[in-house]
Amino acid sequence: MAERSPTLRRKLPEIALEAAMVVFAVLVAFGVDEWREQRQLRDFAAAARSAVETEIAENARQFRETQPMLTALTEQVEGVLEMARGEGRSDVSLNLSLRLPQVSTAAWDVAQGSQGAPYFDYDWVIRVARAYEGYEGYAEIRRLVLEDYTRIFARRRAFEGMGPQDLVELLEPLSGRLWALGQAHREVQAGLENLSE
Repeated sequence: MAERSPTLRRKLPEIALEAAMVVFAVLVAFGVDEWREQRQLRDFAAAARSAVETEIAENARQFRETQPMLTALTEQVEGVLEMARGEGRSDVSLNLSLRLPQVSTAAWDVAQGSQGAPYFDYDWVIRVARAYEGYEGYAEIRRLVLEDYTRIFARRRAFEGMGPQDLVELLEPLSGRLWALGQAHREVQAGLENLSE
């Protein structure tokens, strides 16, 4: 048994070197895995940001395209109200067709909840969040306008036979909400266009 001890002592540096090499190899493997995972997360964050930027550009396009129709409708409703109050022309007609932007928030929602979110630029996140926050207010006004539309279309059969006062009572809420929707529409559009530049 005494003879094994000198052999072990001679092999001890070799064993220690092999153990150090194994530890080093394990640490390198962990480091490579960590680096690969970080790179994948950064790549995912870049892809998510690109998807959000595409979504913002599409939303801005939707707002740009629907703005003239919303403005024209607001002016028509106001013209009919002026006529009903006896303040304007008598040849005003009312076309209640309405097309509003079909806004998507899917890319932004996914990006916020993703593992890549910590890799986004903080200032960019704040600017995008403000733009989408503005859309939430817009969506609430839009909901109220659509409720007015439901109420108006429910009475549409009697629409032509209405007296001026009934017409005012029916269209006044819509007029105010269309004006508010137009303001919100312009604000959201400006915010989205600033982000798409």
